[in-house]
Amino acid sequence: MSTSHESSLLSTAVSILDGSNYLVWKNQMRAWLRSKGLWQITNGNEKKFQELDPSAPAAAREANYKQRMDWDNKDDQAYGTILLRVNPSVAVYRNKLINCQGSMGGTSHCLWYNRPLGYLRRLQKCDL
Repeated sequence: MSTSHESSLLSTAVSILDGSNYLVWKNQMRAWLRSKGLWQITNGNEKKFQELDPSAPAAAREANYKQRMDWDNKDDQAYGTILLRVNPSVAVYRNKLINCQGSMGGTSHCLWYNRPLGYLRRLQKCDL
C-alpha cells in the first residue's frame, strides 16, 4: 500500500483530536492501531525486549537486537500515527513524552495512557 493511500485511509478512519471529541477519537484510533498491528505495543502488552548480556552467544545477541529494533520501529509507528491525528494545540506536551521511553513501555504507550487531553493530570508518572 502506498504511503499517500495509507495516509488518506488514516484521515478518513480517524478524526483529528481537537479536545472536544476524545471518546470518538479514542475508539477510532484504537481500531486503527489494531488494524495495523500496533495496539499491543500501545497498550503495554508487548514489552520491549531487554538487551542480552554481552556474554550471551553472538547469534542470540543478534536476534535480540533485531527484536529490539522491530519493537522500537513499531513503537515509533504507533506514536507517529497517534500524533498525526492530534491537533497541535492539544499535543503541546508531546515532546516531553520522549522521556517516557522505557518508563512505561514506550512513547506510544505513555502517550496513549496519558491521553492527549489529560496529559497534565498524569505527566508526573513519566518523570517529566
